Amino acid sequence: FDPVAELLKPEPVLVEAWITPPAYTNLPPIVLAAGDKKEGREGSAVRPVSEPIAVPEGSSLLVQVDGGKTAPTLKVGGDKQPLDTASERVFRVETTIGDGNRIDIERGSTRLAGWAIRVVPDQEPAVAFTEPPAPNERGQIKLSVEASDDYGIASLIAFVRLAERGLEDEPLQIPLPLSADRTHVKQTALQDLTSNPWAGLDVTIQVVAHDTADQVGVTDTHTLTLPERVFRNPLAKTLVALRKELVRIGCLFQSTTDTEDRKSTRLNSSHVALSRMPSSA
Repeated sequence: FDPVAELLKPEPVLVEAWITPPAYTNLPPIVLAAGDKKEGREGSAVRPVSEPIAVPEGSSLLVQVDGGKTAPTLKVGGDKQPLDTASERVFRVETTIGDGNRIDIERGSTRLAGWAIRVVPDQEPAVAFTEPPAPNERGQIKLSVEASDDYGIASLIAFVRLAERGLEDEPLQIPLPLSADRTHVKQTALQDLTSNPWAGLDVTIQVVAHDTADQVGVTDTHTLTLPERVFRNPLAKTLVALRKELVRIGCLFQSTTDTEDRKSTRLNSSHVALSRMPSSA
C-alpha cells in the first residue's frame, strides 16, 4: 500500500448530459454518459461517444458532474459557461443548443467528457399545388395540394381573396384535411362556394402551411372565377347582377362605417333572396 500514490489518485468523476429536443419534434431525449454509469433514463436513447449526434436546433442541454472540488466548464461551440454548484461535489448547468459541433466539459486543462454533435436546423414547410385549382362539373372547386415538413405539418389553410381587392380584404379561410403522415401530406379537397357572395367573380387562391414550430410555407397564387348558380328568371338575373355590382363597389371604394353597414345590408339582402330561389328560376 502506497499512501502517497493513494493521495495522488484522481477522484472518480461521473459526467452525465441530457439532450431534450424541442417538444414539437416529438423526438425522445438523448442521454450521454462518461464514467462508470452507462444506462439511460427510461424513454431516452443512449448514444456512443464516437458517434456524431444529430441534435435539433433549440434543444435543451442539461449537464451534471459528480465529483471534484472545483466547478467544471461547459463548452458548446464558441460558448463557455461554468457549472453551478448543486450540492457538495455535484455541479450542474442547463443551456440551449443553437450551433457548434462539439459538447465538451472541462476542469482546468483536463477534458472530463466530450461528444461530437451535428446541429440540425428546423426546415420551413414546403407546399405546392399538384394541379391548378379549378371547378369541376358540379361547380365545386378542386384543391389538390402536397406539403412536407421534417417534423410534421400542423395545418393547411386555403386563403381565398377577391382579385380586385388583393391583400387588403379579409380573406375567406378554408381549412384543408391532413393525412395520418403529417411529414408528407398529399390531399385533394372539394369546396362548394356557389352560395358565397363572391360567386361569379374572380378570386385568388393560395394555400398556407404551418409546421409544428409555427413556421410558414406558401403555394403560388392562382386566379380563377368562382362557379355560380345559373338562373333563368329575369328577376333572379337582376339580383345576381346587383349582388356582383355591390361587391365590386365595395372593392373599389372606401366609405364611412355607416355607409359600409348600409351597403353590407343591401348585399346580404340580395344574397339571401338569391339563395332562396331555385336554380331553375
